[in-house]
Amino acid sequence: MKPLMSTAALRVVALGGDAGQPAMMRGIAEAFLDVGRDFHWAVDRVGDPSARQAIAAADLIVLGPGSVYANLLPVLLVREIAEEIGRCRARVVLVMNLMTEPGDVDLYVASDFVRAIRRNAPEVPIHDVLLNDAPIRSDLVVNYARWGALPIGYDTEALEALGCRPLKCDLLWNGPLVRHDPRKVGRAMLGLLSGFEMWARSRPRSTAPAA
Repeated sequence: MKPLMSTAALRVVALGGDAGQPAMMRGIAEAFLDVGRDFHWAVDRVGDPSARQAIAAADLIVLGPGSVYANLLPVLLVREIAEEIGRCRARVVLVMNLMTEPGDVDLYVASDFVRAIRRNAPEVPIHDVLLNDAPIRSDLVVNYARWGALPIGYDTEALEALGCRPLKCDLLWNGPLVRHDPRKVGRAMLGLLSGFEMWARSRPRSTAPAA
């Protein structure tokens, strides 16, 4: 198996709106896998059968938290993985990040993350978006702003217009950094599973290829 490299095309905008003005990076516009001349060979065969079997048997698929371009899309760009997620009966939830990442998702709001996934991996549905509703300490907001990171805005109406269900709860870690609390995220996932039992039973289960 040949290694895969995730490559991104950057979106750059002129500060003054004119071509001659200084430019700033607005974030990543597109992501793709790069394996040179063997691109199609590698992407067609990289989907691990055991991973596809796990997806087919899942009741809930959790995307994130993590960098949408560095962590999520390199997996979802693998065609077999994305197609299996699209076929399976599982409900797909995106755990929304807490802060933007300079040079990656500058000025992104929640719906931009969903659009980024749909633009690059259109086979993957996103049924729910899990949002933190606990306030981030003001001193942490100030510290992160010095590095160009800001709290992500939650445009719930735009999420609903995209067909996603926004769900809010406390996901914040009580520590010196802005992080998700894994226990709170875990409890939220268990709650989602409990509420989705009847919905999941009504969906046909896909069959993944044998290993």
